[in-house]
Amino acid sequence: MILSQVVLTFSLALLFVNNITAFQQTNDVRELTPDFHVQKLLDQIHTGVSENAVTNALMNLNAHFGGNLSACFPQIIYYRAEVKRKYTQKQISSADMEKRLMGTYIILREIAPSQDDWKRADWKVDVLTNVVPYIGSDDPFIAEQAQWLLKKMDYAGANKVDFSAYEQLMKNRPEKPEPALIKYMYQKNPQAAVLSMSRVYGDKTAEDDLANQLKGDTKATVQSLVARSEWWVHLYVAMVMKKEPSFRDPEILKKLEKDDHPLVQEAIAEIKSGKSQSN
Repeated sequence: MILSQVVLTFSLALLFVNNITAFQQTNDVRELTPDFHVQKLLDQIHTGVSENAVTNALMNLNAHFGGNLSACFPQIIYYRAEVKRKYTQKQISSADMEKRLMGTYIILREIAPSQDDWKRADWKVDVLTNVVPYIGSDDPFIAEQAQWLLKKMDYAGANKVDFSAYEQLMKNRPEKPEPALIKYMYQKNPQAAVLSMSRVYGDKTAEDDLANQLKGDTKATVQSLVARSEWWVHLYVAMVMKKEPSFRDPEILKKLEKDDHPLVQEAIAEIKSGKSQSN
């Protein structure tokens, strides 16, 4: 009887640890290695030696990925990262760097040739599925280029964001949270991010209640939202406090510390370290 209790206790403890670490592990941050055939085609597209060379390389790239150009975006990220790396190491000029980086738009326009096409979330979700594993890369050049692509996905005009494609991606994979993507969203626009999370993890009532609360004074809103139970609301509170040190209230911080969600805990640790983030 005692042995069975020990086994049960150990099993429950292991399950608890696995649940805590699962969110951190599900982003599947992977090492990005080059496919040299694809890299050569990308170089032909990005350097634009001639119109025929670009057209032929684009056709070959499309054929290589079976007509699914979205699948080539990890290699595009690698290509762009290497261009930035070469510029940093003064191997190429700024003009050469800019010319090569602009080549990516040729591929984006091939996937979404018109403004109406660009607004569709379906192709963005396909691209994001291939890109998300590299947002949290330890290689700063890889992470930078992955986030560059995100900025193209969510651009909705000056000082505006559209996170709908991210919402669709997370709804498609409810069992697989995307920590690096969620962090990116909250860092870019906490208010838009928390409303997106209400649509992913909450319901219409939660979204409406939250939208009403967010209409008030930001400092007062922070004080009222900390009483809610959702981790994604607590993350909003933490990110606002991180961005604006004057909002940091010891009592609010103490309440946030009770939330054991990894992203909330990470934000709290950064606040305690005195770290802030500009908009």
